[in-house]
Amino acid sequence: DACRYASSVNGDTCLCYDEVTDAESVCAIPWGDQVDMFTVASGTLYFKQPTTACSFDWCDANPNHWFCLTENTLQLRDYFFDTLGGFDLAKSSNTNSKNDCLEFCQEHDACRYASNVIGDRCRCYDESNDDGEACVIPLGDEVDKLSVASGTLFFKRVTAGCSFTWCGVYPDSEFCS
Repeated sequence: DACRYASSVNGDTCLCYDEVTDAESVCAIPWGDQVDMFTVASGTLYFKQPTTACSFDWCDANPNHWFCLTENTLQLRDYFFDTLGGFDLAKSSNTNSKNDCLEFCQEHDACRYASNVIGDRCRCYDESNDDGEACVIPLGDEVDKLSVASGTLFFKRVTAGCSFTWCGVYPDSEFCS
């Protein structure tokens, strides 16, 4: 009843699907605004019958999937996670790739992947409060960006920078000049 052709994925490039017979209606699930579609998929869907978009998106249906961490990103050289910003470290691992890290952290609110650090490259974070006001701490101009690990911070939702800087809170930090 449908097929997907993708030329840039590992594994099968053509997948075939049968229509679910006990469903009230058939729809195609859009990726939504939490998924960077260029990171996770490339290809075309083909249907035998006209098909509409579902009223829900991928992350509504699969909230703990790593795809939901791919769209909202910040660079580690510009921001830090910290409990002052409302993020608590949940777990960490020395994963071998960004995608392995995203998959490792898929049930958490955010993650950090840095390939050039000693120790765990991947860290998973949860928001420590339920008000949705968590923020990441901007490093500010006082920090030598070359002394900070490079990498990416990934979030399931858009996350703003805090109103204070790292050196404003931690002036004696090794990163503050």
